[in-house]
Amino acid sequence: MNVHACSFASAGFVRQQALQSTAFIDAGFPCERVHTHDDSILAGAFTDRIPQATESNRYGYFCFKPYFIEKVLSSIPYGDILLYLDVNDRPLPGIANYIDSQFSNRGNLNLLAAGTNYPNARHMSRYHRECLEFELLLGSRLICQPEAGALAIRNTPESRALLRAWFELTLVQALALLKQDDTNSRHDQETLYLMSRLNKSVQIESWWYFKLTGRGIRKYIDWEAFRHG
Repeated sequence: MNVHACSFASAGFVRQQALQSTAFIDAGFPCERVHTHDDSILAGAFTDRIPQATESNRYGYFCFKPYFIEKVLSSIPYGDILLYLDVNDRPLPGIANYIDSQFSNRGNLNLLAAGTNYPNARHMSRYHRECLEFELLLGSRLICQPEAGALAIRNTPESRALLRAWFELTLVQALALLKQDDTNSRHDQETLYLMSRLNKSVQIESWWYFKLTGRGIRKYIDWEAFRHG
């Protein structure tokens, strides 16, 4: 079982992607396990589903992310793990070993993501506030939203199906946001929260546990390191 890394960059983030690619190698990833792509990977099936997707609306309010991850995941060996990291973030040495240990010790784990320190309800779209059932709205006030910019996925048929379900949930919300934008929304993070409520193999690490113990995937990420540098 090997750990791979991937990143997505539109034209405005090519510099950050180059810096991050070097950082992946410095963190111990072999060159052949670092997969970098631009928005040409979205041509075809993705743009057919949401032709309104552009860089200006974050490729369909981040619909691209689960689609992109599932496409890259399908290209690596079965059972290997893929780390997705937003291009502004720097991976630190030890991140691959940490991910490997988490998936090795938890056979039922399909997707692992960092958690934020705020409840899902704080950044929830109008669409979800109006459409979610009571128990999901209540849980959104109690459970923190995931950080969709840092997650690891095992390549299995189940995990790829979960990514496709995440894409569909994000697409449903995007179609509503295309009609009426909502600056309070966190788009893919809201729908990843829903996936974690639907399936226990989608695990969100606690930000509070990290702050108390220093353990977690957050330890191995320098957030927003490449935004300005």
